[in-house]
Amino acid sequence: MTDRPVRYAIWAAVSTERQAAEDKISLADQEERCRKSAQAQGWVESAGPYIVPGETRTAFINLRDAEAAIPELHQMLNDAERKRFDVLAIYDYHRLRELMDPVYRTLAAYGVQIYNATQNLPIQPPDEYNKYRDDTAWMMMQLSNIVSRNQVHDLRKKYEAGMPARVTKNGVPAISIPFGYHKPPGRELDSKAIPIQDPAKALMVIKFKDLLLQGYSIRKLVDFANGTGIKAPRGGAWGVATIRDILRNPFYAGYNRWGMSRNFTDPRTGKSIRKRDIDPKEVIVEKGFHQPLWDEETHARIIAELDARGNSYRGKRVNQLSSLLYCNHCGASMWLQHNGPRSEPDRAIWRCSKRDTCGQANILSSQAIAQAGQILSAEISKINDPRQPKKENNFELEQSALAKLLKSRDRLGDLFQDNGMEKDEYLRRRKVIDRQISEIEEKILNAKSRIIRAAERQDALKQFSGLVGGIPRWMETDDPATINQFLRYVLTGYRVHGDKIIEIIFKDED
Repeated sequence: MTDRPVRYAIWAAVSTERQAAEDKISLADQEERCRKSAQAQGWVESAGPYIVPGETRTAFINLRDAEAAIPELHQMLNDAERKRFDVLAIYDYHRLRELMDPVYRTLAAYGVQIYNATQNLPIQPPDEYNKYRDDTAWMMMQLSNIVSRNQVHDLRKKYEAGMPARVTKNGVPAISIPFGYHKPPGRELDSKAIPIQDPAKALMVIKFKDLLLQGYSIRKLVDFANGTGIKAPRGGAWGVATIRDILRNPFYAGYNRWGMSRNFTDPRTGKSIRKRDIDPKEVIVEKGFHQPLWDEETHARIIAELDARGNSYRGKRVNQLSSLLYCNHCGASMWLQHNGPRSEPDRAIWRCSKRDTCGQANILSSQAIAQAGQILSAEISKINDPRQPKKENNFELEQSALAKLLKSRDRLGDLFQDNGMEKDEYLRRRKVIDRQISEIEEKILNAKSRIIRAAERQDALKQFSGLVGGIPRWMETDDPATINQFLRYVLTGYRVHGDKIIEIIFKDED
């Protein structure tokens, strides 16, 4: 037996929101309690702490899956295997939930004990540790595992019964309050409080309804919403799906609902999946106690209007050359439209976005892709051509001017120190010189940045040297997102005159 102190590491964890009803102790509290208890016994902290904020510890079939999902667990087990600590200190056994048994057995194989700071049971000397000599700790762990499972099952039972009851008996939303409503002042923590209308946001929802029934597209509604300065329900910008979901929600016609989606845990992997294809017959819809924004007839009109239009939104579609084509006449970006000749696939045509005042650039999508590929291919072929003149990145004039200004500033300071100039005059002239120095330093910095960007562009283009002659084909067949990502790395875009691309603009040249 050696005289070295016991080395320990701390494990602290909290449950997910769904499991957190009885999980009141914070991560900081757990860490402090474990550290105080360990230090009181003269132990030395040699690894960790391993802090797990809001990760479930009940959904894993085996320890390997848990390690993949919880990096802190993986690191802790690796450190235990490397003998970096003798004892893992935890606030209580619930910090590991159903991982308790496999973690206990794994740590025991590495010669590491688990110390429960709440129970404060004595540990064995690390050099003499044998898990079979301590039945008390093992029994307490098994009992904790049973209690933990019972708590989780009880929470789930209450959740499955309580949430529908909020809709059917209490007349309030099951979980979150829909956009446009909030709880009455002073009752923010009251789970049975009836939501009231937020004046500005409720008017916004009514405007959604009015615009939709007047024939405006959801895209127009998105533009309107983003122009109000009011953020979407989850913060940030508004989107098509968010507004469509709001308009379909019967809450605004006076009804609450429950069961539109459900969590399903795969018993083989332990992964939680959100299922949204719920049979409408299984969804609970009940009259609420809140003041609606419109009646049931209006709600039916909204649903009929949305159904008649069809659910055309399929997420953001990426098009080749998106945000890369510019009108040579007015400089405006070009927009992809689908009103070109029928001979063109999807009738896709790029048009100047300022059609009312300019509209002098119009190029078919297929022609734009072909021409963009050809001009890029030609530029790539020049990279290793010794006949091509090399661009000079000479900023010696700026550096010379900077040196002169620095000398002038020094002479001005000497003159002032020798009492050859009044303070006000010195400060006035010093301010002028400092401004000139700042302007030249910025020019030099920009010139150096251009050199770096040009070198990076050359390196990126060289990667495509082997595709010379095949660039147009690559642009026609590869994934549009991949194509655009590469092009935007090296290009500002292409200039289009009439129905032809006339120039390629590299980022170090704009």
